[in-house]
Amino acid sequence: MDSGNNRIQRWWLGSTYGVTVVSASLYNPRGMAFDTSGNLVVADQSYHRVVSFPVSCREYKRLHSLCAFQAVYSFSYITLIFEILAATTTTTTPPSTNSPNQVCGTAVWNSTFKVVAGTTSSWGTASNRLNTPHDVTFDGYDNMYVVDYGNHRIQRFPSGSTSSTSGVTVAGFSTSGGSGYSQLLYPTSMFIDCNETMYILDSSNYRVVRWLSGEPLGFTVAAGHGYGSTLDKIGTSYAIYLDDQSNIYISDNSNHRVTKWFNGNHTTGVMVCIIETETF
Repeated sequence: MDSGNNRIQRWWLGSTYGVTVVSASLYNPRGMAFDTSGNLVVADQSYHRVVSFPVSCREYKRLHSLCAFQAVYSFSYITLIFEILAATTTTTTPPSTNSPNQVCGTAVWNSTFKVVAGTTSSWGTASNRLNTPHDVTFDGYDNMYVVDYGNHRIQRFPSGSTSSTSGVTVAGFSTSGGSGYSQLLYPTSMFIDCNETMYILDSSNYRVVRWLSGEPLGFTVAAGHGYGSTLDKIGTSYAIYLDDQSNIYISDNSNHRVTKWFNGNHTTGVMVCIIETETF
């Protein structure tokens, strides 16, 4: 995700250069995911919309991304990808733990896109509008979840949604934001498990919130002790990942690190990666 250059780059393992796969009509894209058909779906932040680029494949072998997650932003606003583990899978799979992220090994995405949530260049608080969306993901039933950053909420859209489709607010029930259990404050990323439990990176509350499907309140499961650089705190953060034991990994941008928070312990994290900074 090359936000500053308004494009999506594809890098094969070991390559020294990337190939642009999408660059048409994006404006500061922030998040991306693949739906269950392999279409590339992008949270197009500054156009206040989510767009889908249809996929075409030249072979039927499919790849399953097991642990791809977006990491620390660099100074040029490129989203780094720390790890993508690929394994062959069949085309008939049960609902997955997270976004299926299934793509053909030779996938190509058409530059002719469609808007699947929000209205181009028009932000708002109505259920069919978005305000600087930062991330997008899918559950195993192809419902789309949008991290509606400027509206301090998570919106769910059904499969096949368009720009006129109204989303349902599933977390963050105040468009003015806040720090209460029913509120979010500038969320930036989320992860959803096979039970449709949401893990939301609530960036300006410096915490990760677990929100059960259909519940009015969320509860802190990582950090939540304010801004800071000690391991009981996080700084400005942009991405989250859960492993199969529900341990939480946080991309802590302002502290240039990735921290791991073990399941059941939100008191303190452990450092698993330090990002060296570079001046451009």
